[in-house]
Amino acid sequence: MRILIVTNPVARRTRPHLTRWVANTLSDVAKVRVAPTTHRNHASELAAEAAADGLDAVVALGGDGTVNEVLQGVAGTDTRLAVLPGGSTNVYARTLGLSQRLVTATSILHEALETDRTRRVPAGLAGDRWFAWCVGFGYDAEVVREVESHPRMKRTLGQASFLLHGWGVRQRMHEQTIRIQAGPARPIGRQEDAPISTTTAAAAVICKADPYTYLGPLASRMCPEATLERGLDCTAMTDLSLPTLLNVMRKALTGRHVRDLAAVTGWHDRETFDLSSDRPVAVHTDGDPVGRTTHLSVKLVLDAINLIV
Repeated sequence: MRILIVTNPVARRTRPHLTRWVANTLSDVAKVRVAPTTHRNHASELAAEAAADGLDAVVALGGDGTVNEVLQGVAGTDTRLAVLPGGSTNVYARTLGLSQRLVTATSILHEALETDRTRRVPAGLAGDRWFAWCVGFGYDAEVVREVESHPRMKRTLGQASFLLHGWGVRQRMHEQTIRIQAGPARPIGRQEDAPISTTTAAAAVICKADPYTYLGPLASRMCPEATLERGLDCTAMTDLSLPTLLNVMRKALTGRHVRDLAAVTGWHDRETFDLSSDRPVAVHTDGDPVGRTTHLSVKLVLDAINLIV
């Protein structure tokens, strides 16, 4: 078996000695090559080359941004994706049930490679960009964009930087309007009929899994019914007032259903969503900012990811 480990050398837990240890451990069951990234989207380029060369798997060793970039190169191919936690939050690794301890997670991956333990799961396409578990359009994507544009603050404050930037973004976006068109419910697990469209102020998140993210040890459950194997869920806020944001945060972090709030609406297990805005707003895929746009089409793609778990 031939595998490529794509590592982000500036992630929190990808020091050179740790990366070497991971490569040495996995070399018991595979021919291993390590490729550190040097610039944005480099992980996508490396993963696409690996898929084109017929490698059996690409291991994303880094944070969620590294996972999302690697996904761009392997989604829809026969090359499998594996994830090792190397960042500060590691949402997708936790969604897959992996330990946050790199040693333990590597041991689990070693066993999965040895026994050829894989499964196919759906992924999403937001425009032309793949995502594994979430898309943000509007408010939260603007917050992510601000945080990523201040890397020193992010390294110093960690997740607190999202809260600090969130206040400033809220003040800028409280009059922004987003239109959401929800596509058909999927035949399996069809829920009660829901409205097919709505208008919301400034915030919409689309989820392929639960939770949406983490604040320290606490899971933020914006789409609590979403699963890796099902369709797309969407949760939207109809205003960005401070009471609404605080209530949404409280509900999401305590595991209570955020859609019980009057200012929140949503859909479950859909095939497509169409998002638009009069002015360009930020977009993120799996927490990775990918620019601004006035229109975003999001769709479900079955069996797009071949996971090693």
